[in-house]
Amino acid sequence: MKKVKSASAAAAALLFFATLSWGQGRCYDEQDRMLSCDYGGACFYLDPIYNSASCPELISSCGALYYGATDYGTDGGCSYYGGTFAGEPGSGSFCYYEPGSCWPMPTEDNCFWGELVDVCPGDGPPGGDPNNNPSFTAKAHVNQIGFGANAQKQAVYNATAGAPGTITLRNISTSSSVKTITPGTSRTWSHSGESSNRILDFSDITTPGHYALYEGSTKISADFEIGNDYTELLRDALRYYYLHRADIAIVAPYSESPFLRDAGHSGLVACVINSTNGECVAGQNVTSYRGWYDAGDYGRYVVNSGISTYTLLALYEKYASKIPHLNIPADPEISSLPDLLAEIKWNLDWMLTMQASDGGVYHKMTGRDFSGFVPPAEDDAVPLVAVWKTTAATLNFAAVMAVASRVYRPFNTAYANQMLTAAKAAWMWAKANPSVLYGFPTDERCWSRWPGFNSPVPPNCQIGTGTGQYEDNDVAGEFFFAAAALATVTSGSEQSEFLTAINTYRGGSDYRAGSVAGWQDVGGLGTYEIARSDIPTHSEAAKTALIAAANSLVATSNSNSYGLPFNHIFWWGSNSIAGNMAIKLMEAFELTGTVSYKNTAQAVLDYLLGRNPLDQSYVTGFGTRYAADPHDRVSESAYHRTVPGMLVGGPAASGCTGSDNFTTALATRYQDLNSCYGYNEITINWNAPLVYLAAALSEYARFSISLNKHTHNFPAAEYGYGAQTAETITISNTGEEATGALTLALSGTNASDFTISATSIPSIAIDGEATFTIRPNTGLNAGTHTATVRVSGSNISYKEINVSFTVNPIYVTITPNAGQSKVFGSGADPALTYTNSASLASSQFTGALSRAAGANAGQYPIELGTLSAGGNYALTLSATTVYFTIEKATGLSATPHTLYVKANRNDNFNLNGIELNKHDAGDRTFSLGAFTDADNILTAKPEISGHAISFNGSSTAALGNDNATLEVNITTHNYEDITATLIFEVTNLPIVTLGSITISNKTFDGNPIAISGTITATDDAGHSVAISSIDLVYTWEGVDHSYYNTAAPINAGEYRLVISGTGDEMIVENLVIEDIVINRKKVTITGVDQSITVGETPATFTAEIVGEVTGHPLTNRVITAQCEYENAVGEYDIIPDPSSDASGNYDIEYVNGTLTITEADPVIGPQIASGSIRAYATGNAIILENLPKNAKVEMYNLQGKRLYSAHSGNSSQILKILVQTKGMYIVSVKYGSERKALRMVVR
Repeated sequence: MKKVKSASAAAAALLFFATLSWGQGRCYDEQDRMLSCDYGGACFYLDPIYNSASCPELISSCGALYYGATDYGTDGGCSYYGGTFAGEPGSGSFCYYEPGSCWPMPTEDNCFWGELVDVCPGDGPPGGDPNNNPSFTAKAHVNQIGFGANAQKQAVYNATAGAPGTITLRNISTSSSVKTITPGTSRTWSHSGESSNRILDFSDITTPGHYALYEGSTKISADFEIGNDYTELLRDALRYYYLHRADIAIVAPYSESPFLRDAGHSGLVACVINSTNGECVAGQNVTSYRGWYDAGDYGRYVVNSGISTYTLLALYEKYASKIPHLNIPADPEISSLPDLLAEIKWNLDWMLTMQASDGGVYHKMTGRDFSGFVPPAEDDAVPLVAVWKTTAATLNFAAVMAVASRVYRPFNTAYANQMLTAAKAAWMWAKANPSVLYGFPTDERCWSRWPGFNSPVPPNCQIGTGTGQYEDNDVAGEFFFAAAALATVTSGSEQSEFLTAINTYRGGSDYRAGSVAGWQDVGGLGTYEIARSDIPTHSEAAKTALIAAANSLVATSNSNSYGLPFNHIFWWGSNSIAGNMAIKLMEAFELTGTVSYKNTAQAVLDYLLGRNPLDQSYVTGFGTRYAADPHDRVSESAYHRTVPGMLVGGPAASGCTGSDNFTTALATRYQDLNSCYGYNEITINWNAPLVYLAAALSEYARFSISLNKHTHNFPAAEYGYGAQTAETITISNTGEEATGALTLALSGTNASDFTISATSIPSIAIDGEATFTIRPNTGLNAGTHTATVRVSGSNISYKEINVSFTVNPIYVTITPNAGQSKVFGSGADPALTYTNSASLASSQFTGALSRAAGANAGQYPIELGTLSAGGNYALTLSATTVYFTIEKATGLSATPHTLYVKANRNDNFNLNGIELNKHDAGDRTFSLGAFTDADNILTAKPEISGHAISFNGSSTAALGNDNATLEVNITTHNYEDITATLIFEVTNLPIVTLGSITISNKTFDGNPIAISGTITATDDAGHSVAISSIDLVYTWEGVDHSYYNTAAPINAGEYRLVISGTGDEMIVENLVIEDIVINRKKVTITGVDQSITVGETPATFTAEIVGEVTGHPLTNRVITAQCEYENAVGEYDIIPDPSSDASGNYDIEYVNGTLTITEADPVIGPQIASGSIRAYATGNAIILENLPKNAKVEMYNLQGKRLYSAHSGNSSQILKILVQTKGMYIVSVKYGSERKALRMVVR
């Protein structure tokens, strides 16, 4: 486990910003608050509710976490969404304060102090997909799902390590090379982290199939498809909206497990809050229904709905014929709507609820702050608020409603008129209220999200909510967008008003075409509206401006080593910026037919799907290495599985916390973590350009098929299940010709566990469909069974569906039979018997029940032990505890004991001095029984206190009196109760008392207890008695009666000493010394520290044991240790393996050691035949000097993968090897028959 450092804490610190966590690795404190998680899956607790005046200790269910308060800090510094830390979490304290633009030094009111003391391991994101391969990073980056047959097809080769060798394109199915590719010229992109890139173009290959790129015999790219018509991507990316609907239950037949959930946020009433103090306005409410959850949260925002809904409407207008069937419910009011328009209408209907009677539109509808990670149905209790009407929201509304009125008019005139009327009313309100804005307050103390802030609220605050702001202080673009949209659906004098507004807000001859559309700048959407229209003058001018903007993007792509139309776009949601640039290019392509526009748009889609420096598909579920852990409450909390087809935000300069500088290559500043909403959130406006591009770039292949799903999880069944319902899979011909005969084949480890209804299907006609079924076989064992069905044909690229079926074990309740017992001391336990709820035969069981440990008489809970019925049965004990009883034995007896009495003498006796015939009787308790004293030799019946009785001789006690007797009832732990007899006899002999010795408690040291001092003897007349005249016997007893011996004990425990004596003409009373303790000795087992440099392999991890007594080792002595570490600078815990001690003499304490990994110094190379090679690392390169002629130089990573290969020239030379990733590398230099290896570390 890695020790916490301040940098790690900084990475985790802002996680409370939106109540974040890992998926299955989430942790909760004792109040069920979710704990946030660090990059490594370590959970921390950081909650601004606790300021420096009130920080309690919190204990998490997954480990102790302490959030303690100290004084506020004086350490300065700040950054955007950043934090300031003082000290080292884990060893001291830290200060974190938020929000982050530079504000005064931390004060007691804005600084949250604490100490991160412990962490707990995370389990990674939920719903992990075994087909996702995040460890594979290719040398050639490519669109991982592929291309249309006639599309531009390019990959980008990372030539950082040197010029490429022979590059070929291979058909995966036939293993044949179909093209040798000549790499393009070397180019660079400063944000890629790569010093050289070369374009690999194979656009001339049009034969459908699955392919990969090879360098020599080494595969250097992900697999990809040629002939992919993007049908599946389109379907899943559009179904994202259905799966993220508010106000509807997601149920069959429109979805299937695990993507099923209850409705959330249905029919809720939101109060309208004002901009003065954020309070609800009396009598002003908005009844909410329908709509889409905007992003990773449950808010609904009009501003962001603007560009999102518009993009989908534009998609329908331009590419309706390419939209696949979405399997969503028919619209309840207009059942004839195509699937896409039915989906869009769900959000349009919500937007209509946000318009006030005066035409203005409320900015957003959310809770006061972000919800926790709970399913939508569990968030209904959160009060909703509608934020006051704003100009930006109203104009976005006006534009979208105007366009929607045009799109829906062929299907329902009344609905179209309703939207057009709403659009015009919104325009009128915006004209009258041109600058009602909503945004972040200028003073961060205004933020209402931080309940720990106690400082007064400054007067310049706008009080809103802590949810998404969607602030916009420049609404000129919104006026332009709304005017353009309204101009396309009006005419005459009514249109004139909007034409005038177009002139006012068009930004000169540019017509806002130069801007990239986004929620904060929608002016470019107005450009599209005008360019597509037939509005005189304006239409042509907008087209000209749009083409000029597209030309600029193409020019940028020509200089970019990845062929992309941008260099730096790395703000939050950079992928959507790229996507909206590509939409602009496709708009220009549709206007002109210029192929370079389409090819550059294709490059953007390729980038989103894997042709990027990280070799990362940013679309969930699509590609070889796709985003799997998005920041999405619906996926994590409702479905517990990542929804496929979502575009995550992507690389961002602000990173996970807003101040993340782990790399200067901005295109690589990304991590696939739910907690990093700055990288990995999803939103409706980011998915919109993805679906637009997928449709725009899809093409009707000559031969192509699609499956209606690419995964299916059969409902789980219990072992012994009957025949399962087969799942029907639909194969659609999406090509332009009949498919030809198709072959269906099962593959995978569990292929034989499934049955498909056909292994071949005749040719499917154009636009036709065929179906087959697949079902799990009966009789499968418990566990998860998976397989893949591949549909292939001689003319088409194959498609696959992955299926899984989980067989749950039968849960069997084991009920131990009551009344099972044995008698103490009778030997081994009898076999424990039981019944089982499944009526399984006894022959089906192995192992046996057990019971809690213990040998004394008593009751012991019966446990499951090793009992098993095999993997198909899960055994649990009955809820009612059943006990095994060790009954008390018989046969205990006591020897009568004589006590001596003298007249007027007071005396006492420790009842433990009564001699029993058994020394394993256990603890004793005493009570007094019958007493007889015919001659009254005692003044009264003896009294008992604890283990002692006191008795007094009467003044008349004399020789010849009859003895008195006292019965003592003895109860022991392990035997039936008995009665002992004490005999009181009058004597004239001296009664001698022993004393004057000391026995001190000690800690176990392997030596027996020592007695200090000299024993003395005094008679009842006060005279000393010579010890030599007394025969003494020392008897040591364990308090638990586990020890009985005349030798002093050695082992830890509690003891008593009974000293008895006999002598001539005297009575010697027993001396009983109790509460003698030998304490357990502390033994410390410590992991042995190690120090290595990056890339070195540590020695075997060991532990050292300190504190054992010579000759008395631990009974189970373990000196090995474990350490989980990364090949990176840092400190890592070396954790000793557990030892144990059956002797009971030791208390074991474990102390972790530390593995310290530091940077390595440069390595100087060894001597070889032609002289000395000097090697050193500098920056991101390894430099080799004094190489011999014609030496072969290769570089490998520590896993043995060759990363570089080259030859030196005909003269001694310097060779520079560029390295992309810091770490340890092995550089091999071969000359003639000699080979030398150099270990190099690049920092």
